[in-house]
Amino acid sequence: MLNSQTALLDVNQMGEADRLTVVAGTPGTVLMENAGGSVAQAIIKRWSARPVTIMCGPGNNGGDGFVTARHLVEAGWSVRLALLGAREGLKGEAHLHAERGFGARISAWRHFKGCRADVYRGYQGGLSCRSS
Repeated sequence: MLNSQTALLDVNQMGEADRLTVVAGTPGTVLMENAGGSVAQAIIKRWSARPVTIMCGPGNNGGDGFVTARHLVEAGWSVRLALLGAREGLKGEAHLHAERGFGARISAWRHFKGCRADVYRGYQGGLSCRSS
């Protein structure tokens, strides 16, 4: 039996867990808020406030990154947000959370060429998170 406090899920399992949670009545916006808020709290707990770059994909995991960024900004952190893809391509909860906290402050990923990203959210092509 998996410990629900420490279980690791693969992409398919997590997608199914999200789907079942929504079917059970928890809105996707709440799931996204909880996920992004938890990431922000983990960052705040581990590091002191500093400038960070959060690079988000166009899907719901990228939406988690928008929530993370908003929470960090609210905690006094300096955040740059980069989006892989066009803002016009954001839909649903990801679009909602992008607009909620960032509006015009989201830059296209290409404008960050050569920078080191601190947090990657929502790109399933093998990117990883690095910290200093």
